[in-house]
Parts: sequence; structure tokens; C-alpha cells
Amino acid sequence: MACSKTVQEGKAEPPKPVLHSRGGPPYIYGYIRVSDSERQRNSDVVQEEAIDKRAALGDIKGTYVGCLVDYISTINTPFDQRNNGAWLLRNIRKGDSVIVVKFDRFGRTVGQMTEAVEKLYDLGAAVYILNYNGQSLPVNSTAGRFMVSIMGAAARLENDLRRERITETLRYRKAHGLVYTRIIPFGMRRMDQPHRKIWVEDPEQIELLKKFKRMHDLGMSYAKIGQWSLDNGLKDQNGYNWTHLMTNGHFIRINDPTKIRKAIAWLEEYLKDAGTVKTAPMSNWGSASESPPSDASAALPES
Repeated sequence: MACSKTVQEGKAEPPKPVLHSRGGPPYIYGYIRVSDSERQRNSDVVQEEAIDKRAALGDIKGTYVGCLVDYISTINTPFDQRNNGAWLLRNIRKGDSVIVVKFDRFGRTVGQMTEAVEKLYDLGAAVYILNYNGQSLPVNSTAGRFMVSIMGAAARLENDLRRERITETLRYRKAHGLVYTRIIPFGMRRMDQPHRKIWVEDPEQIELLKKFKRMHDLGMSYAKIGQWSLDNGLKDQNGYNWTHLMTNGHFIRINDPTKIRKAIAWLEEYLKDAGTVKTAPMSNWGSASESPPSDASAALPES
């Protein structure tokens, strides 16, 4: 049976008939993953033709219902986070089969590839790899299971070694004051030197944090301090608003005082380590106003 429909990511549902009940006929799926560069070389067509020929041999039990295609860019997207990969994991039934051209269609790392195959196997599906070291390999066979277990062990070893390297590198860079993350810590700024980048204390940021601490000591809430920083156009050490929280380069919350609370806690530890507590000057409170909000102005010394 030819693969009459190629399902592109996010454009259509896979060409699967009504889901079979227990005891019904199993289905055979073709799965194709294509990167941007491969798409320019018509790799999806080549993979589809190879899967069509394999399904047409008739030795795999079930009805061939078509191919699912995920067009993935260079982003490292796991199998269960792709549109049709996730659909397949949700809808596949015991006895179904999945045909792929190469093992790396399931992921870009050994861990991702092994995890995807193990999930399909746990759901009762058979996986057929058309080209594994030049040979066809049914993963549900004894040799296939052994191969997956070996690759799973290799993936865990690879992750452990990578984690150790990263930990040692971060420990060294922290101990020598070198930059070890894109996020600049409180009270610091980045200085570029020949062949390396380091962090140094930023007196302006430290003085600003001292202002935050004095305002909080005078009874202002973290939220009101955050609003005051917005009104005066003040930015944190990374150039963002003090009331915006980010993770992985994306804003997750705005108007949140968590960053200011953590910054004041950091300053208290910093002053404790320095062995002295220096008060911040109270004359220059910002560019938009010459005094802090009314909550704290009454308790401040006259300038």
C-alpha cells in the first residue's frame, strides 16, 4: 500500500482509520523526521519511498496506514515533544508497528533515541529500523533489544561524564572569578579581558541594592519597591526590570517582587562577609523623583 498522505507537522491528523479495539487489526506507521537542510534535499520523499517499499513486503503484520512527518529545525526537540511524535505515543496500540529509515530519526542524542524506542516498546509496539549500520534491524527482536539496552547504558554513561565535566568546569570558573553563566549575579558586572571574561563588583548596583534594603527597613513592601524602580526606570545587573522574572531567556512573570527580595537577601550576606555595614546615600533616589515613595519619605532624614 503506498503512502498516499504525508502528514506535515501541525497541518493535519495522521491518516489513521478508526482506532481498533482489542483484537482488531494492528496498524503500521511510517515515521519521518526531517531537518531544514534535509528538506532542501527532498529527504522526506526519499525516506517515504523507503518506508513504502518496506511496508509493501508484507512480512510485517498489520495494515499500512501512512507516514507521519515532523519537520524539525536545528533545535534539539525530543521525540515526545514533536507534534506527530507525541501523537504517535498517545494513539499507538499494542501490536502496532513503526518503521523508520534510521535510528537517529527518533532523536539527536543517544539518550533521546533510546528513550523514544523504549517508550514505543513499553506500549507494545514493534519498531523496525531500515538502515542500522547498513542492515535492517527489528528492534523487538532479541538482537534489537540487546542493542537498545547497550545504547541506553552508553547514554547514561555519556550523561554522567558530561555532568562531571560541567560540574568541574563550573567549580573552577567560580573559584577563579570567571564567567560561568550568561546571567550576571547580583552586584556584579562582566568585564571582558583578553582570552577570558570575568565578573567584578559593580559599585552602582551595590549602592542601588543598599537603597532597596533601606527602603524595606523603613517599612516598604517588596512590591512597592519594585514599582518605585519601574517609575524611575531602574534596571537590574542584566539590564531587565527589577519586577520581571525570566527563565531560559523568556519572561515568566511580571510585576513580581521575588527578584528584589532575593537581591536584598544577597546584599545582607554580602555586607556580612565584608564585615561592615555601610548605609546607602539617601540624596539621589532616582531619575524620575528626588525622594522615595511617600510610605518611606516620612522616616528618611532631610536632604
